[in-house]
Amino acid sequence: MKTLTAPPVLYIVFGLALIIVFGTGFYIVKNKKGTVGLPQVSPDVLFLTSPVTSFSGKVSKVAGNRVWITQKYTYSAPMVIPAVANTKAGTPAPIPTPVTREITREFIVGDNTVITQPPVNIPYLLITTTPAPPLKLTIANLKIGQNISVNTNTDLRTGGESAEATSVNLSSVINTFSGRITKIAGDTFTVIAPSIQQPGAVMEASKGPSETSYTVKVTDATEISRYGAPKANPSEGPAAPSVEKMSLKDLEVGTQVTVYTDKDVTVARDVVALRVEPAMPLPTMAPQPTVVMPTALPTIAPTEVTLPSSVPSKPATPSVSE
Repeated sequence: MKTLTAPPVLYIVFGLALIIVFGTGFYIVKNKKGTVGLPQVSPDVLFLTSPVTSFSGKVSKVAGNRVWITQKYTYSAPMVIPAVANTKAGTPAPIPTPVTREITREFIVGDNTVITQPPVNIPYLLITTTPAPPLKLTIANLKIGQNISVNTNTDLRTGGESAEATSVNLSSVINTFSGRITKIAGDTFTVIAPSIQQPGAVMEASKGPSETSYTVKVTDATEISRYGAPKANPSEGPAAPSVEKMSLKDLEVGTQVTVYTDKDVTVARDVVALRVEPAMPLPTMAPQPTVVMPTALPTIAPTEVTLPSSVPSKPATPSVSE
């Protein structure tokens, strides 16, 4: 009796199928246990809907070589128009309520992470300066409450609990304020100015605008200057504004000034002025002639008109006989 045997190709196909089935099952089991690095979907994927490799927000925590950034994101679901059969006559389609979530991401600041911040700008009029080299910043320069932006090579939609930062960008320092001088004592003066908030901060409507008192110190390196009136020269056309060099003696209580410093004036209250710019005084108006109005209009005497007692009669026209 002849024995039937399967072709060798079938054995090969069957073996490969078993390998694929058992291999896939093993991969899935391992992945559920977290031992296989298959990308996981972030629970915030509805808020981070496009490839996200940068994240901006406020520093909420700094520990070791890690920084946590918090930002509010809003997701608006697409409006779905219900079927006509299920829609009451005259009832508009419901508008989805936007959902706002506060998302916090953890980033690792390594040795290769570049931390930068725009340099402080002082618009000198008399002093010539050279650009300062960029500061070498570290994670120690990151403070809670700062607004920063982090770049990473990891897609934050599928990344894990943390991602390695390739660069960190700090926001510019607010180093100027304007207000009026309320006190001068020696080489310092006090300025009352409108309060300045950090970028991204929201002012409480119940409090309204407020004022801040700054103590400003003037040193030998402080430039006190402002633009003056241009010196007109008709033969050369319009002239550029002149520059006035001033000193602390030219400042008075009540003078409006703009102060430039190298400190963050959203938090610092005692600063050293690098430049002070007094406001131009308001032009004085020439006195106008005084016009005296009469207190009362003159009276006009009435004029008497005498009418005749009777109107003379018209003479009769003679009749003509035929």
